[in-house]
Formats: sequence, C-alpha cells, structure tokens
Amino acid sequence: MDILIAEDDYISRKYLYTLLSNFGKVKVVHDGREAVNVFAENLTQDKPFDLVCLDIMMPEMDGMDTLTAIRILEGEYGGEFDPAKILMVTSLAEKEYVMKAMQMGCDGYILKPVDKYKLINKLNELGLIELKAKK
Repeated sequence: MDILIAEDDYISRKYLYTLLSNFGKVKVVHDGREAVNVFAENLTQDKPFDLVCLDIMMPEMDGMDTLTAIRILEGEYGGEFDPAKILMVTSLAEKEYVMKAMQMGCDGYILKPVDKYKLINKLNELGLIELKAKK
C-alpha cells in the first residue's frame, strides 16, 4: 500500500509514520500544498496513493482544501485506478467538520491523539488491510 501523510505537527507526523509504515510505503509531507504536489506527481507516474491522511489544520493549505484538490486531480487524471481512501486526522471533534469532510469526499475521520487500534480498525473498514481473527 502507498500512503501519503500530510501533517504539520512533528510528533503527530512521526507517530503516524511509525504506525502506518507497518502497512506499506509511506511518504510524509508537512503541509497541504506539498501534499497536492506529491499526489499529482505520483499520479503522473501511474503510482497513485492508496491512503492519504490529512490534518485539517495545516499551513499553506488546510486539509479541507487539500482534500478538494486531491479529488479534483483524481477526476482530471483519467487513469485506471481506484480513488485514494482519505482519512482526516485532527483534534477538531466538531460534528460540522466531520460532516463537511465527508461531503467533500473524505472516507473517514480519526481524532487526535490517534489511537493505534482505532486507526487499524479504520484501515480494515476501508478494505486497505485485512485483520486476522485470533484462533
């Protein structure tokens, strides 16, 4: 799985990287503008990301604008690939943000501090990983 993390907080970025690197190749950026550029570059190389984790509050370009730009890029690209699963990762637990992100094409929402097991369960729900049942 190819994963893109856009997070401006160093500790959160490092933590997400540590968790998600167990499931695939991870690229980390520190703001939304950089995320859009990296996402577009990978599309042009026919290497789309499977998962994108976006912080809502970032410099340069916030997570909502980044989400919109990524979905536009996917629509314009025209290659044969599944759209990326996009998770918003934030400390903003307001229902209004959750609803808006979902309407804009977000596939899930994870609250900070990120709980390892909730994140793994969300990846499973999105079909990105398969959890093995304990015997």
